[in-house]
Amino acid sequence: MTEPVLEVKNLSARYITRGFLGRKKERRVIQDLSLDVQPGEILGLVGESGCGKSTLAKCVLGLHTDYTGEIIHRTNRPQMVFQDPAGSLNPSKTVEWLVEEPLRAYGKYDKAERKQRVMKMLERVGLGGEYADRKPRELSGGQRQRVGIAIALIQRPRFIIADEPVSALDVTIQQQIIELLLQLRADFDLSYLFISHDLNVISQISDRVLIMNEGRIIEQGSPEEVFSSPKTDYTKNLVAAALL
Repeated sequence: MTEPVLEVKNLSARYITRGFLGRKKERRVIQDLSLDVQPGEILGLVGESGCGKSTLAKCVLGLHTDYTGEIIHRTNRPQMVFQDPAGSLNPSKTVEWLVEEPLRAYGKYDKAERKQRVMKMLERVGLGGEYADRKPRELSGGQRQRVGIAIALIQRPRFIIADEPVSALDVTIQQQIIELLLQLRADFDLSYLFISHDLNVISQISDRVLIMNEGRIIEQGSPEEVFSSPKTDYTKNLVAAALL
């Protein structure tokens, strides 16, 4: 049996804040959570705001380290596609500079090869070379998200975390980005952890779905199983709300 590209075992994560008179206050946001992502799989993670989805992503990427449990990566350099591309792109830099930056940091390629790789990647995400000299403010929301995807893919990772990557886009552009992510999975042999609160988006893109509530996984299965025959009251309420 092929090993998962990601395994999370018995993860519990917390935040420590300072309250009145400097007293420490602990807030647990993930509790004894386990999951795995199989090679080539798109694992959808669903839950309301505040349930711990983004903290899970940060733990997996090493951006939040106050946790117990085990996180096992079997791919190199997992990358992130963010919810708000405008907020994650330096407004003073061109598209070419932004996409090239991970390659500069990696230090493996000379300038000519970096440029060639950037131009090819822009083409792969549906942006021609004419976008290379533009700055983020000159792009639409969908185009900015394509730049964000290009940045995530430029080092050729095998595993991507997509945290609400289409929630800031209108429905038509959402569909285009979903189709792009599916095509890129095939082209680059990718696996995704796809995080969203939108059941319609999750059902379109996911091979398997996890439902998260108050830091725990409470239900899982195929999109058809989970959304057609939900087992928990929480999931039933999510489905009912999505149908309104």
